[in-house]
Amino acid sequence: MAPKKMKAFVGDAVKGRVFSENVSTPKVKLGHVLVKVHYSSLNPFDSKLPGVTVHGKPIGLDLTGVVEEVGEDVSEFSVGDRVFGNALGSLAEYVVCSAKKVAKI
Repeated sequence: MAPKKMKAFVGDAVKGRVFSENVSTPKVKLGHVLVKVHYSSLNPFDSKLPGVTVHGKPIGLDLTGVVEEVGEDVSEFSVGDRVFGNALGSLAEYVVCSAKKVAKI
């Protein structure tokens, strides 16, 4: 079970990217999985994200991790599966990913 709060790098309209220890952990939704992020990466696209993200939302795209929760209609993943893929907000402890944008390792 994921905690209610997590650590993440978030986009801030004034300060750019900032680290926060008080970000709400996202909730899994239909067609998605909640991943506990083990590794994420920075690439040139990430430098453009703060300008297009909503204030206070985590940034980042690429990730590897372990499935923590599975949406009701997702059958190809189970809790504990190791995965890689991309999802907006990957520079955080947890991220919700579309089941179509992650794959098992």
